[in-house]
Order: sequence, then structure tokens, then C-alpha cells
Amino acid sequence: MEFTLDLSVDRENLEDALKALISTILFYRTFGAIVPGTRDFLETPYPVIDNEEIEKEISERVGYVLNKLDHDPMSSSTTPFGSPGGSNSTNPYANITFDDDNAHQQIKEENARFAQLSIKFYDRKRVKRPSWFGKLEEDVQWETWLINVTLVPQQGKDQDQRQQFYNQLNGQVENLIFEISNKVDSHKDHIPVITSAELMPFGYTIQLVGNQGWTGFIKKLLE
Repeated sequence: MEFTLDLSVDRENLEDALKALISTILFYRTFGAIVPGTRDFLETPYPVIDNEEIEKEISERVGYVLNKLDHDPMSSSTTPFGSPGGSNSTNPYANITFDDDNAHQQIKEENARFAQLSIKFYDRKRVKRPSWFGKLEEDVQWETWLINVTLVPQQGKDQDQRQQFYNQLNGQVENLIFEISNKVDSHKDHIPVITSAELMPFGYTIQLVGNQGWTGFIKKLLE
């Protein structure tokens, strides 16, 4: 099962916006006994797991993404899937449209950046026929969340424009949090049988899609 979220955000709010979305996804995919909590993105509350280790992992992965966007010239006005608005059916940015002919050129000049994050969940299964190397178990992916990020130019000093932008951003993230909640509530049949009382019985990865230099961080609690 795969779900996609689209986020347009400026650099100043990128870190907090990603933390809000990732924390919400992990909250709904935690099946053990938890201490729930809340955080705020601008004026929008979102659920979190009150667990220091999980919060640290989220901060580390988001920090990695920020570093890549700040220093990787490949994450500029084109994407690994082509230009924004392209007709390529595999392009997650194909839904990005421009109001006029100059908008696409403007976004290039202002060095807009794009990225795609994935959060994948795995279930550890016993291998029916062990390999020559004696492998008895394998991780089977059962759910993927893709976050398509469009990093828009930093807002200017005009207070009215900044307030309008932040109101729109706040509403966007609020809608995405509700969207996550609705998706997990509507799609439950694909969740594997839970056989562990661990806080997070399923392994997961949080990674930047298309970056061959980083294989991703995998958290495995099923030993």
C-alpha cells in the first residue's frame, strides 16, 4: 500500500513541517502501549509519541534531508523524475502547475528545490526455503508513504505577504495531518498480523529517495 503527500514550504519552516508529517505517520503506525503527546506546527497541533529515541531518529533524518537540500546542486529546479509539471507518468511533481509563462522561469531563477522522502514499514517473515547462506527471515515491505517536497523561495519582508503565506502553510499542513488520519482509518486490511507487544512491532526506514549515497536508516525491533 502506498500513500503520497505533497508539501510546498519555505526553507524556514521545512524542518518543522517535515517533523509534523513524519511524527504523525509514525504515531498512527505505533501499535504498542504509548504515552501520546502533541506538538504544534505554527498553529496546528499534531500527535507525537512521547519517546526520546523516536524523536531523535526523526530529527536526525530530517537534518540529513535539510543538509542535502542545502548543499546538493542536483536538488534544484529539476528533479530525478524530470521538470515540475512534466507529463512523465512517474513524475511525482507532475501536479505542480504555473499560473503564467514566466512562473516556471522565475522558479528556476530563485533556485527552487525539490525532494522526495519515503517512510517504509516492514514485517519480518520467516523464509519458507532458506537460502544457501542460511537466511531464515526477510523483511517484507507492507506500506510506503511518499512526501513530495517543493521548497519555495523565502518570503520577503512585507508583513502582510508573510502572514498570508504562513496562513496558507498552516492550513496546508493541517489538511495533510487530517489526510494522514483519514488514510490510515480507511485502509487497514493490509496491516500484517501483530505478534509482538513492542512499542513499534514493525521495522521502518526514513530516507531521501533517489540518493544513491545513502542507503537509509532502518529501525528493526523484531529480533
